[in-house]
Amino acid sequence: MKLTNVGLLIAGLFLTAPALADTWVPVLGIPEPSFGVTEENPSLPSPWDQEVSGFYYVCSSCSGSSNRSFGTPQQPRNSVPSNPSSGAVIVLAGVYSSGLDMNFNCSAGSPCFLIGDPDNRPLVRHSSTFNGSYYIVDNVEVTLASGEYSMTVGLQGSYGAFRNGVITGSTSSGGTYTGGNNIVLFQNEIRDNGDVNASNDQDRHGVKVGGNNIWIIGNEFTRNSGDGVQVGDIGTRSSTHHIYIGRNTAHENKQTGFWVKEAEHVIISQNLSYNHSPSGSSDGEGMGGQYDGRFIWFLFNESRDNRGGIGFKSSNNGGGSNFHVVGNYIHDNLNSSYSTGDAWSTSAISSWNGADITIVNNTLTGNTAGINLNGNTGTAYVYNNSIKNMQLGNAREIFAADDRDVAFDDYNAFDGDAVIDAGTAPLAARNPYAIFESNYGISIQFDYDGKSRPIGQWDIGAFESDSSSGVRPNPPVLTN
Repeated sequence: MKLTNVGLLIAGLFLTAPALADTWVPVLGIPEPSFGVTEENPSLPSPWDQEVSGFYYVCSSCSGSSNRSFGTPQQPRNSVPSNPSSGAVIVLAGVYSSGLDMNFNCSAGSPCFLIGDPDNRPLVRHSSTFNGSYYIVDNVEVTLASGEYSMTVGLQGSYGAFRNGVITGSTSSGGTYTGGNNIVLFQNEIRDNGDVNASNDQDRHGVKVGGNNIWIIGNEFTRNSGDGVQVGDIGTRSSTHHIYIGRNTAHENKQTGFWVKEAEHVIISQNLSYNHSPSGSSDGEGMGGQYDGRFIWFLFNESRDNRGGIGFKSSNNGGGSNFHVVGNYIHDNLNSSYSTGDAWSTSAISSWNGADITIVNNTLTGNTAGINLNGNTGTAYVYNNSIKNMQLGNAREIFAADDRDVAFDDYNAFDGDAVIDAGTAPLAARNPYAIFESNYGISIQFDYDGKSRPIGQWDIGAFESDSSSGVRPNPPVLTN
C-alpha cells in the first residue's frame, strides 16, 4: 500500500458515498441503547479543499502531513486531537505506531465521531483507550505491537460506542475491556487476543465486561485465549450490572463463548456459540458462568458442537440467585469422557452452583447427555424441556444427584413424547416470563424463532408450533 495516496483515496470514498446509519434490529429481551447504534456518521465537507473548523483529517503516515489545526485530505494533520470537544468529527487514515488515548468532551446534542473508511480502515498498532462522554469510534482497526503486553482497547466514560471495527492482540496479550456506563460494542470483529493454543491460563478475553448498562451486540469473537465475552469477576456484582449481550457469534475460543462471574441483571440472548473444546482453562462449554451472580438470563441462544452446551460451575460465598435458562436450542455437544454415574460430568445443561436455577422451554438434541444437576446445585425448576437423541445410550435425560433440590422434573418430553400442546403454563412458583417482565418491563414470552407463545396450549421445547394436537395435559405437581 502506498501511504502517500491513502488520504486522497479515503477522501474520495467519503465524499462520494452517503453517510450510513446502522440499524437497531431488536434482540429478544434486550432494550435498545439510547446512544451509539443508530447515530449517522456526519456528512463531510464537500469540496474539502480547505480546513473547516470542527472537521479534522488526520494521517500521520501520509506524505505532506504536518501540525495543522484541522487538516484536509490533501494536506492532513499529523496528530489526533486527544481531547476533542462537542461536535468534533475526526477522519482517521493511515497507520499509527502509537496508541490513541482520547478523552471526548462531548454532549448528547453534539456527539463526537472518530471515523475511518470501511473499505480501507486505518490501523492503530498500539493499545488504545477511549474515555469521556458521547463519543463514537467507527471503522477503526486496533492491534498490539509485537511484544506489547496490554489490553488492546479500553472503553470507558459514559455514552460511548466502538462499532464496525477490528480488535486483535498478540500471542501474549490483548483484548477489550469496558468500564463506566452506557457503553456499546457493535458489529466488531474481535479475535486473536492471546494464544488460543497456550498451555497456561492466559485469560485474554475478547471482552472483559465491567461497568453498568453495557451493550455487546452483533460482534464476532474467535480465537481469543480466554472467553469470547466474560462478565465481571469475584466481588464485582454491585458494580457490574445491566449487561446486554445479544446476537453475537463466538467460536474457537480457548475457554467458552460467553461467561458470567459476579454481576447482576445480565441478559445473554440470541447468541451463537460453537466449537469450544476442553483445555486447562475450561471444560469446553459454549456458555455459562460461575460464582455468585444474580438474575442471570440465558435466552434463545444456540450452543452447538462444543463439549457442553450451558454450564454453571462453583459458587463463591453462596450469594448467587435467579439463574435462568429459557428457550435455548442446545444440540450436538459431545463429551467423550462423560461418566454416566457422575452428576459432575459436563452435559447439554449442567450445574453445580448453589444458586437456584430455572430451566424452561429448551430443546436439547444430539448431545451426549441431558441436564445434570450436582448435589451442590440450588433448587432447580425444570419443566417444558424437550430432551431427545442423546448420543450415550445409558445417559439420563435429567440426572439430579440430590432429588430434593429439584422442585419438579416430571414434566418434560423425551424421545417419542409429544411436544405440541403438551406443555404446562408457567408455574406461579417460578415463572421466568413474569419475573423477567417485572424486572425489565419487556416480554420474553416468545419461542426461539421469535414467535409469540403460547399458540393455544404451551408447547414443550424451544419451538412453538402453530399446529394443534388437541392434547390438554394436567399441570405437573410440585414436589418438595
